[in-house]
Amino acid sequence: MKPRYNFCKNAVITSALLIGCLALSCCDANKHFERAEDYDQKGQDSLAICELTKAIESDPFFARAYFRRGMIYGRRCEYDSAILDYSMAIECGLLGAEVYVMRATAYLNRGILDLAVRDCTKAIELDSTLAYAYYFRGTAHYLKLDYTSAIEDQTRAIGLRLDFAEAYNARGTLYLLVGEHELAKKDLLMANRINPLLPVYPEQRAIIGL
Repeated sequence: MKPRYNFCKNAVITSALLIGCLALSCCDANKHFERAEDYDQKGQDSLAICELTKAIESDPFFARAYFRRGMIYGRRCEYDSAILDYSMAIECGLLGAEVYVMRATAYLNRGILDLAVRDCTKAIELDSTLAYAYYFRGTAHYLKLDYTSAIEDQTRAIGLRLDFAEAYNARGTLYLLVGEHELAKKDLLMANRINPLLPVYPEQRAIIGL
Protein backbone atom coordinates (compact mmCIF):
# COMPACT_ATOMS: atom_id res chain seq x y z
CA MET A 1 0.00 0.00 0.00
CA LYS A 2 2.92 2.33 0.63
CA PRO A 3 3.79 2.85 -3.08
CA ARG A 4 0.12 3.63 -3.78
CA TYR A 5 0.12 6.22 -0.97
CA ASN A 6 3.26 7.85 -2.38
CA PHE A 7 1.69 7.96 -5.86
CA CYS A 8 -1.45 9.68 -4.51
CA LYS A 9 0.64 12.09 -2.46
CA ASN A 10 2.75 12.99 -5.50
CA ALA A 11 -0.38 13.49 -7.61
CA VAL A 12 -1.80 15.90 -5.02
CA ILE A 13 1.48 17.86 -4.91
CA THR A 14 1.61 18.03 -8.72
CA SER A 15 -2.01 19.24 -8.88
CA ALA A 16 -1.31 21.89 -6.28
CA LEU A 17 1.72 23.10 -8.21
CA LEU A 18 -0.29 23.29 -11.42
CA ILE A 19 -3.05 25.27 -9.74
CA GLY A 20 -0.45 27.61 -8.29
CA CYS A 21 1.14 28.15 -11.71
CA LEU A 22 -2.25 28.88 -13.30
CA ALA A 23 -3.06 31.39 -10.58
CA LEU A 24 0.28 33.14 -11.11
CA SER A 25 -0.28 33.22 -14.88
CA CYS A 26 -3.72 34.79 -14.45
CA CYS A 27 -2.27 37.32 -12.02
CA ASP A 28 0.46 38.24 -14.51
CA ALA A 29 -2.09 38.48 -17.31
CA ASN A 30 -4.25 40.88 -15.31
CA LYS A 31 -1.24 43.06 -14.49
CA HIS A 32 -0.32 43.31 -18.18
CA PHE A 33 -3.95 44.06 -19.04
CA GLU A 34 -4.09 46.89 -16.51
CA ARG A 35 -0.87 48.38 -17.89
CA ALA A 36 -2.30 48.11 -21.39
CA GLU A 37 -5.43 50.01 -20.32
CA ASP A 38 -3.23 52.77 -18.94
CA TYR A 39 -1.21 53.01 -22.16
CA ASP A 40 -4.40 52.91 -24.23
CA GLN A 41 -5.88 55.83 -22.31
CA LYS A 42 -2.70 57.79 -22.97
CA GLY A 43 -2.89 57.05 -26.69
CA GLN A 44 0.25 54.89 -26.65
CA ASP A 45 -1.07 52.17 -28.94
CA SER A 46 2.19 50.28 -29.53
CA LEU A 47 2.90 49.92 -25.83
CA ALA A 48 -0.70 48.89 -25.17
CA ILE A 49 -0.47 46.18 -27.85
CA CYS A 50 2.81 44.97 -26.33
CA GLU A 51 1.24 44.61 -22.87
CA LEU A 52 -1.89 42.92 -24.25
CA THR A 53 0.30 40.46 -26.14
CA LYS A 54 2.10 39.64 -22.87
CA ALA A 55 -1.27 39.21 -21.16
CA ILE A 56 -2.32 36.73 -23.85
CA GLU A 57 0.99 34.88 -23.57
CA SER A 58 0.36 34.52 -19.83
CA ASP A 59 -3.26 33.45 -20.37
CA PRO A 60 -4.04 32.25 -23.91
CA PHE A 61 -7.79 32.22 -23.10
CA PHE A 62 -7.95 35.87 -21.95
CA ALA A 63 -10.93 36.96 -24.06
CA ARG A 64 -10.95 40.60 -22.95
CA ALA A 65 -7.29 41.00 -23.90
CA TYR A 66 -7.97 39.76 -27.43
CA PHE A 67 -10.96 42.11 -27.68
CA ARG A 68 -9.05 45.14 -26.42
CA ARG A 69 -6.12 44.44 -28.75
CA GLY A 70 -8.54 44.02 -31.64
CA MET A 71 -10.01 47.45 -30.93
CA ILE A 72 -6.55 49.03 -31.03
CA TYR A 73 -5.70 47.23 -34.27
CA GLY A 74 -8.97 48.53 -35.71
CA ARG A 75 -8.07 52.10 -34.78
CA ARG A 76 -4.73 51.61 -36.52
CA CYS A 77 -6.52 50.35 -39.67
CA GLU A 78 -4.90 46.93 -39.21
CA TYR A 79 -8.19 45.21 -39.98
CA ASP A 80 -6.92 41.67 -40.60
CA SER A 81 -5.26 41.63 -37.18
CA ALA A 82 -8.41 43.10 -35.63
CA ILE A 83 -10.56 40.37 -37.20
CA LEU A 84 -8.24 37.66 -35.87
CA ASP A 85 -8.35 39.08 -32.35
CA TYR A 86 -12.13 39.54 -32.31
CA SER A 87 -12.49 35.96 -33.56
CA MET A 88 -10.20 34.72 -30.77
CA ALA A 89 -12.20 36.71 -28.20
CA ILE A 90 -15.35 34.95 -29.39
CA GLU A 91 -13.58 31.55 -29.34
CA CYS A 92 -12.53 32.26 -25.75
CA GLY A 93 -16.10 32.93 -24.65
CA LEU A 94 -16.72 36.65 -25.18
CA LEU A 95 -20.14 36.35 -26.79
CA GLY A 96 -21.77 39.76 -26.25
CA ALA A 97 -23.22 41.86 -29.06
CA GLU A 98 -20.37 44.39 -28.96
CA VAL A 99 -17.67 41.99 -30.15
CA TYR A 100 -19.76 41.01 -33.17
CA VAL A 101 -20.39 44.67 -34.06
CA MET A 102 -16.69 45.44 -33.79
CA ARG A 103 -15.73 42.50 -35.99
CA ALA A 104 -18.42 43.60 -38.46
CA THR A 105 -16.81 47.05 -38.73
CA ALA A 106 -13.46 45.41 -39.47
CA TYR A 107 -15.09 43.25 -42.15
CA LEU A 108 -16.73 46.39 -43.59
CA ASN A 109 -13.40 48.15 -43.83
CA ARG A 110 -11.93 45.10 -45.57
CA GLY A 111 -14.85 45.00 -48.00
CA ILE A 112 -16.01 41.58 -46.76
CA LEU A 113 -19.65 42.60 -46.84
CA ASP A 114 -21.47 39.28 -46.39
CA LEU A 115 -19.56 38.57 -43.16
CA ALA A 116 -20.24 42.13 -41.96
CA VAL A 117 -23.97 41.56 -42.48
CA ARG A 118 -23.73 38.19 -40.71
CA ASP A 119 -21.99 39.64 -37.65
CA CYS A 120 -24.37 42.60 -37.38
CA THR A 121 -27.32 40.20 -37.58
CA LYS A 122 -25.79 38.11 -34.79
CA ALA A 123 -25.31 41.25 -32.69
CA ILE A 124 -28.96 42.20 -33.24
CA GLU A 125 -30.05 38.71 -32.16
CA LEU A 126 -28.10 39.23 -28.94
CA ASP A 127 -29.24 42.84 -28.39
CA SER A 128 -32.02 44.19 -30.59
CA THR A 129 -31.65 47.67 -29.06
CA LEU A 130 -28.13 48.22 -30.42
CA ALA A 131 -28.54 51.08 -32.91
CA TYR A 132 -25.02 50.77 -34.28
CA ALA A 133 -25.62 47.16 -35.32
CA TYR A 134 -28.44 48.30 -37.61
CA TYR A 135 -26.36 51.25 -38.82
CA PHE A 136 -23.39 49.12 -39.84
CA ARG A 137 -25.61 46.42 -41.36
CA GLY A 138 -27.34 49.16 -43.33
CA THR A 139 -23.94 50.41 -44.48
CA ALA A 140 -23.05 46.90 -45.67
CA HIS A 141 -26.36 46.63 -47.53
CA TYR A 142 -25.67 50.01 -49.15
CA LEU A 143 -22.25 48.83 -50.35
CA LYS A 144 -23.93 45.68 -51.69
CA LEU A 145 -26.30 48.02 -53.62
CA ASP A 146 -29.29 46.68 -51.67
CA TYR A 147 -30.81 50.11 -51.06
CA THR A 148 -34.17 48.86 -49.78
CA SER A 149 -32.59 46.80 -46.99
CA ALA A 150 -30.16 49.64 -46.26
CA ILE A 151 -32.99 52.16 -45.81
CA GLU A 152 -34.85 49.73 -43.54
CA ASP A 153 -31.79 49.28 -41.31
CA GLN A 154 -31.01 52.99 -41.09
CA THR A 155 -34.67 53.60 -40.19
CA ARG A 156 -34.39 51.05 -37.38
CA ALA A 157 -31.18 52.71 -36.17
CA ILE A 158 -32.90 56.10 -36.08
CA GLY A 159 -35.88 54.62 -34.25
CA LEU A 160 -33.57 53.40 -31.52
CA ARG A 161 -31.56 56.62 -31.33
CA LEU A 162 -33.28 59.78 -32.46
CA ASP A 163 -30.09 61.87 -32.40
CA PHE A 164 -28.15 59.44 -34.65
CA ALA A 165 -26.76 61.97 -37.14
CA GLU A 166 -24.78 59.41 -39.11
CA ALA A 167 -27.87 57.26 -39.67
CA TYR A 168 -29.89 60.27 -40.87
CA ASN A 169 -27.04 61.17 -43.21
CA ALA A 170 -26.81 57.61 -44.53
CA ARG A 171 -30.57 57.34 -45.06
CA GLY A 172 -30.66 60.75 -46.72
CA THR A 173 -27.95 59.64 -49.14
CA LEU A 174 -29.90 56.45 -49.86
CA TYR A 175 -33.07 58.43 -50.53
CA LEU A 176 -31.08 60.50 -53.02
CA LEU A 177 -30.01 57.33 -54.79
CA VAL A 178 -33.58 56.08 -55.15
CA GLY A 179 -34.92 59.46 -56.28
CA GLU A 180 -36.79 60.44 -53.08
CA HIS A 181 -35.48 63.99 -52.98
CA GLU A 182 -37.89 65.42 -50.41
CA LEU A 183 -37.18 62.61 -47.95
CA ALA A 184 -33.47 63.00 -48.68
CA LYS A 185 -33.60 66.72 -47.95
CA LYS A 186 -35.42 66.15 -44.66
CA ASP A 187 -32.88 63.57 -43.46
CA LEU A 188 -29.80 65.47 -44.59
CA LEU A 189 -31.02 68.66 -42.90
CA MET A 190 -31.67 66.70 -39.70
CA ALA A 191 -28.18 65.16 -39.83
CA ASN A 192 -26.65 68.62 -40.30
CA ARG A 193 -28.73 70.04 -37.45
CA ILE A 194 -27.65 67.29 -35.04
CA ASN A 195 -24.00 67.37 -36.08
CA PRO A 196 -22.89 70.32 -38.24
CA LEU A 197 -19.40 68.77 -38.46
CA LEU A 198 -20.56 65.86 -40.60
CA PRO A 199 -19.14 66.10 -44.13
CA VAL A 200 -21.61 67.36 -46.74
CA TYR A 201 -20.92 66.26 -50.31
CA PRO A 202 -21.67 68.40 -53.41
CA GLU A 203 -24.75 66.38 -54.41
CA GLN A 204 -26.08 66.71 -50.87
CA ARG A 205 -25.43 70.46 -50.81
CA ALA A 206 -27.49 70.87 -53.94
CA ILE A 207 -30.45 69.20 -52.24
CA ILE A 208 -30.34 70.96 -48.87
CA GLY A 209 -29.09 74.34 -50.10
CA LEU A 210 -25.92 74.60 -48.01
